[in-house]
Amino acid sequence: MITFYSKHNKNLEEANRWLLQLSFLDEKQQQHPGELNFMKGKVSFEESNYINALNFFKKAYNESEGHCFGSGDDVYLDFYQNPEKYMK
Repeated sequence: MITFYSKHNKNLEEANRWLLQLSFLDEKQQQHPGELNFMKGKVSFEESNYINALNFFKKAYNESEGHCFGSGDDVYLDFYQNPEKYMK
């Protein structure tokens, strides 16, 4: 839902609401290291808050031991690897 609202539907307020839900669940389950920070990075990126996005992606990358970027995350991976292209 976070990706849907942040990337496809462009309802960032709703995406942030779902982030709160994920935060609650992540606190209880802690099943996917880095997932919460990765999703925060996605929302920050879509908000054009590139400094926060990069910081969240770095945390997610470290927490997930490099496994946070999946298929369909090409733009986020490109941003993570080449932030200067986006942060002009």
